[in-house]
Amino acid sequence: MPAPVRSSSPPRATPARRAPGKGAQKSTPARVSQVLVAVDKALVRHGLVRLLETSGKPFDIHVSAHARSTRECVRETPFDLLLIDPAQVREIGAALHVSPCKTVLVTARDHVGMAPLPGRMTACGMLSESDAEASARKLLLTVAECTLACFERDRCGGCLAQRTWQQAHLPLSPREREVFLHIGAGAGPAKIARDLALSVKTVESHREKIKHKLGLDSAAALQCAALRWRQGYALTEEG
Repeated sequence: MPAPVRSSSPPRATPARRAPGKGAQKSTPARVSQVLVAVDKALVRHGLVRLLETSGKPFDIHVSAHARSTRECVRETPFDLLLIDPAQVREIGAALHVSPCKTVLVTARDHVGMAPLPGRMTACGMLSESDAEASARKLLLTVAECTLACFERDRCGGCLAQRTWQQAHLPLSPREREVFLHIGAGAGPAKIARDLALSVKTVESHREKIKHKLGLDSAAALQCAALRWRQGYALTEEG
């Protein structure tokens, strides 16, 4: 029989599917990991449950649609893996760390960016809502199969999950990158020139080069792209 999925209410429980067993019939059954999917967005939440159900690993999946029920879940059940969005992390606060476990932040960001991300310091990695199904499944299995009970700064590093904290590449020189980041922070040419000890003319030259390299056609497009990148999104809405 498949293992039942426990869920806080709402949403309704979703049956968990276990991967078919292999080998001798009397082999010792694999330990079933307890997983909590705590995401506000219904479509994202259901998509994550589907990924876990079709992963080929035995999971006992719990779901929570809001921070209140997530707070109750983490107090009552020692989870092995927590998939949670930053909004719930922000609302739950310290109560989330009553029973630490392996955690993946589920966010709309395309990359980690530079803006604060609630929960980052104790999470194994970040899963973007825009990630391809195969890469998302690989990330979840990497974290689920890790032998550590939770993220440990001194022991974690170099794995697939940790690589999700990398910022998106910018095809810019180091100086152009500095100028780009200042633009994203809302600084104009005069302030950038003061901060970086450059002339305004040099800053304007860098701005033009950045626009050309990033395929942007105006000063407004440059400022929007720089702001989006700092926030963790693609340079333009079209990606």
